[in-house]
Amino acid sequence: MKFGIFYELQLPRPWEPGGELRLYQNALDQVELADRLGYDYAWEVEHHFLEEYSHSPAPAAFLVELFSCPGSLPGSPNSLDSSQFCDPRIDRLMRRALAEELSDPTGSRALWQRVDREITDAAPWVPLMASKNDLAQ
Repeated sequence: MKFGIFYELQLPRPWEPGGELRLYQNALDQVELADRLGYDYAWEVEHHFLEEYSHSPAPAAFLVELFSCPGSLPGSPNSLDSSQFCDPRIDRLMRRALAEELSDPTGSRALWQRVDREITDAAPWVPLMASKNDLAQ
Protein backbone atom coordinates (compact mmCIF):
# COMPACT_ATOMS: atom_id res chain seq x y z
CA MET A 1 0.00 0.00 0.00
CA LYS A 2 1.26 3.49 -0.85
CA PHE A 3 0.42 6.70 0.93
CA GLY A 4 0.40 10.28 -0.23
CA ILE A 5 -0.80 13.73 0.67
CA PHE A 6 -3.22 15.94 -1.22
CA TYR A 7 -3.13 19.74 -1.16
CA GLU A 8 -5.89 22.14 -2.02
CA LEU A 9 -4.34 25.32 -0.70
CA GLN A 10 -7.16 27.13 1.06
CA LEU A 11 -6.93 30.42 2.85
CA PRO A 12 -10.25 31.48 4.36
CA ARG A 13 -11.10 35.07 5.17
CA PRO A 14 -10.20 37.26 6.94
CA TRP A 15 -6.87 37.43 5.10
CA GLU A 16 -3.89 38.58 7.10
CA PRO A 17 -0.63 40.04 5.80
CA GLY A 18 1.77 37.22 5.01
CA GLY A 19 -1.01 34.62 5.08
CA GLU A 20 -0.30 33.22 1.63
CA LEU A 21 3.42 33.05 2.31
CA ARG A 22 2.76 31.05 5.48
CA LEU A 23 0.32 28.82 3.59
CA TYR A 24 2.97 27.93 0.99
CA GLN A 25 5.77 27.56 3.54
CA ASN A 26 3.63 25.25 5.65
CA ALA A 27 2.67 23.14 2.63
CA LEU A 28 6.28 22.81 1.47
CA ASP A 29 7.40 21.95 5.02
CA GLN A 30 4.70 19.27 5.16
CA VAL A 31 5.76 17.84 1.78
CA GLU A 32 9.35 17.68 3.02
CA LEU A 33 8.25 15.95 6.24
CA ALA A 34 6.04 13.50 4.32
CA ASP A 35 8.99 12.62 2.10
CA ARG A 36 11.22 11.98 5.12
CA LEU A 37 8.47 9.80 6.63
CA GLY A 38 8.30 7.70 3.48
CA TYR A 39 5.13 9.00 1.84
CA ASP A 40 5.01 8.04 -1.81
CA TYR A 41 3.54 11.14 -3.43
CA ALA A 42 2.20 14.64 -3.00
CA TRP A 43 -0.67 15.93 -5.11
CA GLU A 44 -1.32 19.65 -5.41
CA VAL A 45 -4.33 21.02 -7.28
CA GLU A 46 -4.55 24.21 -9.28
CA HIS A 47 -7.63 26.43 -8.95
CA HIS A 48 -8.61 29.70 -10.57
CA PHE A 49 -11.24 32.35 -9.79
CA LEU A 50 -12.28 31.01 -6.37
CA GLU A 51 -11.40 33.51 -3.65
CA GLU A 52 -10.62 31.16 -0.79
CA TYR A 53 -9.42 28.24 -2.93
CA SER A 54 -7.38 30.04 -5.61
CA HIS A 55 -4.15 30.27 -3.70
CA SER A 56 -2.44 27.91 -6.11
CA PRO A 57 -3.10 29.41 -9.54
CA ALA A 58 0.48 29.24 -10.83
CA PRO A 59 2.32 26.04 -11.78
CA ALA A 60 5.63 27.49 -10.59
CA ALA A 61 4.46 27.24 -6.99
CA PHE A 62 5.34 23.57 -6.73
CA LEU A 63 6.80 22.46 -10.08
CA VAL A 64 10.03 24.42 -9.68
CA GLU A 65 10.47 23.39 -6.05
CA LEU A 66 9.78 19.71 -6.64
CA PHE A 67 11.05 19.01 -10.15
CA SER A 68 13.95 21.34 -10.95
CA CYS A 69 17.58 20.29 -10.89
CA PRO A 70 18.39 22.66 -7.98
CA GLY A 71 15.54 21.01 -6.06
CA SER A 72 17.03 17.56 -6.70
CA LEU A 73 19.83 17.02 -4.23
CA PRO A 74 20.51 13.26 -4.26
CA GLY A 75 21.04 11.94 -0.78
CA SER A 76 20.34 15.30 0.85
CA PRO A 77 17.76 15.48 3.64
CA ASN A 78 16.99 19.01 2.35
CA SER A 79 15.77 17.81 -1.04
CA LEU A 80 12.00 17.90 -1.56
CA ASP A 81 12.36 15.87 -4.76
CA SER A 82 12.24 12.26 -3.56
CA SER A 83 12.33 11.09 -7.18
CA GLN A 84 15.65 12.93 -7.68
CA PHE A 85 14.26 14.10 -11.01
CA CYS A 86 16.57 16.45 -12.90
CA ASP A 87 16.18 17.33 -16.57
CA PRO A 88 18.23 20.39 -17.59
CA ARG A 89 16.05 20.89 -20.69
CA ILE A 90 12.89 21.09 -18.54
CA ASP A 91 14.76 23.42 -16.16
CA ARG A 92 15.43 25.78 -19.07
CA LEU A 93 11.72 25.68 -20.00
CA MET A 94 10.75 26.51 -16.40
CA ARG A 95 13.17 29.45 -16.30
CA ARG A 96 11.76 30.77 -19.59
CA ALA A 97 8.17 30.35 -18.34
CA LEU A 98 9.00 32.23 -15.13
CA ALA A 99 10.75 35.01 -17.04
CA GLU A 100 7.78 35.46 -19.40
CA GLU A 101 5.00 35.46 -16.78
CA LEU A 102 4.71 39.26 -16.71
CA SER A 103 5.80 40.18 -20.22
CA ASP A 104 3.98 37.42 -22.13
CA PRO A 105 1.38 35.63 -19.96
CA THR A 106 -0.01 33.65 -22.91
CA GLY A 107 3.44 32.44 -23.92
CA SER A 108 4.28 31.65 -20.31
CA ARG A 109 1.09 29.63 -19.92
CA ALA A 110 1.96 27.61 -23.04
CA LEU A 111 5.44 26.93 -21.65
CA TRP A 112 4.02 25.82 -18.29
CA GLN A 113 1.64 23.47 -20.12
CA ARG A 114 4.62 22.00 -21.95
CA VAL A 115 6.59 21.67 -18.68
CA ASP A 116 3.62 19.96 -17.01
CA ARG A 117 3.20 17.55 -19.94
CA GLU A 118 6.92 16.72 -20.09
CA ILE A 119 7.15 16.11 -16.33
CA THR A 120 4.00 13.97 -16.51
CA ASP A 121 5.42 12.00 -19.45
CA ALA A 122 8.71 11.47 -17.60
CA ALA A 123 6.65 10.16 -14.65
CA PRO A 124 9.05 10.87 -11.78
CA TRP A 125 6.00 10.49 -9.52
CA VAL A 126 2.91 8.51 -10.42
CA PRO A 127 -0.07 9.49 -8.24
CA LEU A 128 -2.79 6.85 -8.23
CA MET A 129 -6.36 7.26 -7.16
CA ALA A 130 -9.35 4.96 -7.56
CA SER A 131 -12.87 5.29 -6.26
CA LYS A 132 -14.89 2.39 -4.91
CA ASN A 133 -17.08 2.59 -8.02
CA ASP A 134 -14.05 2.12 -10.28
CA LEU A 135 -12.96 -0.94 -8.35
CA ALA A 136 -16.44 -2.52 -8.42
CA GLN A 137 -16.63 -2.63 -12.22
